[in-house]
Parts: sequence; C-alpha cells; structure tokens
Amino acid sequence: MTVSMLTRRSTMFLLVLAMAGLFSTGCCKYAHNRVFDAMDILEIGGGVTAENPVSGMIPPAMGVHAQVTEFLNIGAVHFTGYSAEMDGRGLFAGFESRTRIGCLPLQVVRIDQDYEFGWENYFKKVDTKWDIRMHDTSMRFKNTAAKELNYRSVNDWLRHGSPLFYRGWQYWGNTGVELAFCEPFLTHWGFDFRLLVDPSEMSDFLLGWVFIDFKHDDMNQAEIDEHCTYGKPPKKEKDSVVVAPASTTVTEEQK
Repeated sequence: MTVSMLTRRSTMFLLVLAMAGLFSTGCCKYAHNRVFDAMDILEIGGGVTAENPVSGMIPPAMGVHAQVTEFLNIGAVHFTGYSAEMDGRGLFAGFESRTRIGCLPLQVVRIDQDYEFGWENYFKKVDTKWDIRMHDTSMRFKNTAAKELNYRSVNDWLRHGSPLFYRGWQYWGNTGVELAFCEPFLTHWGFDFRLLVDPSEMSDFLLGWVFIDFKHDDMNQAEIDEHCTYGKPPKKEKDSVVVAPASTTVTEEQK
C-alpha cells in the first residue's frame, strides 16, 4: 500500500469523523439547520374545496396570481378550503382561507389558517424562541419580521403594502405562481395549487454547509432543544418508593 493511498484513506477517515461529530452534537444542530435551509427554498402547496352555503353553487377557488420577487406581482386568486403545504420551513395541513391580489409592487393579502383544528409544525407556532428572535428589533427591516410563517399580521383582514413582506422580509425573492380553479357542474369541486422558489434561500442553503449564515436564521442550541421537545408531553418522574425501616420493638411473646 502506497503512502498516497494511506494519506487519502486517513483524510477520508478524518472527514467521516468530523461529519459524525457535527451530526451527533446538540440534537443534530448542524443537520437540522441544513434541512431547514433547504426547506426555505420552496413554497409548495395544494388544496381542495367544494360548494357550500357561503359561496353557493360556485366552489370558492378561482384566479391566478404570479410574482417575480415581492416587487413584481400580477393577478388575483382566492381559495377557501382544506389544504396542505410546505411553506418554506413551515408545515401546515388544515382549513384555510387565502386571498392574494397583486399589481406590480402593490399587494393585497389575507391568509387565515386554522391552527386550532389543523396541524402545524414548530415554525408555524407563535412565541417560540425562534419566532421571538425573528421578530426581534435587531432582525427587523422597516418594522417587518425577518421570517413570519404563521401569518398573524394578515389573518384578520385584507392587508396591503408595496411591497407587503407578509412572510417576512427575508423571503423577498420568492418567485412563482398560485392557481385556483373550480368545476361547479359535475364534481362541484375546487382546487388550489402553488409553487414558488426563492433563489436567495438557495445561496443561504449552500453557504450554510461551510458555516456561513448571512440570514441569521439558523437555530441556536436553545431553539434546537425547544424544537426537539416541542409538543411532547413532559417525562414523568418515577414515583419513589419509601421503604419503612424494620421495627425493632420486642413484643411480650418474643421475650
């Protein structure tokens, strides 16, 4: 076996050890952040609805909206029904009502997701350690949070802005299309599909592998620990059994 082969094998062995160390420390902090950075690249979702007493015989799914970053929007779309989505690092499945109207930088948005009876992951929760840090003044731009995937700023009525940054200003590069349509004659169903890609999140994902986090959205250890235990019931402590000391009293019969 030559020296060069030994060197290559030693180098590979050290790399494997280094990666193992990275992925095994702190509830896989490094691995978690790489996964979440990858998820941030995409916004993908779909939904289904049907005719109902509110919308009548027309299922509430209609329109198309396209955007090239937050600064160029065109179209209008509305959907009310059940949907599932990967909204960047945020996941949701349940009932929602969403309306989007765009004309160049002007946006009008209302997104109301039912978190009480639906399901959402950690990044859709309010007042987690990560959510609080994303809303901290040090992370804000023009009074807008860095990342806001629970839509609490646009869930009550139609909000407008030029641009609006309703998902947080760090997602400003999000580019794609949302399409909603219905068939009221035979199936009486409506559908919604959306697919968007954020190029700036691609660079954040790639640079993260060499420990560069220019968006400062990587979770710290306290946030990772909270994420790993979020929603899990606390561990019950085992009931301690107290053993009474043996009696040393001598009865009359023992005497």
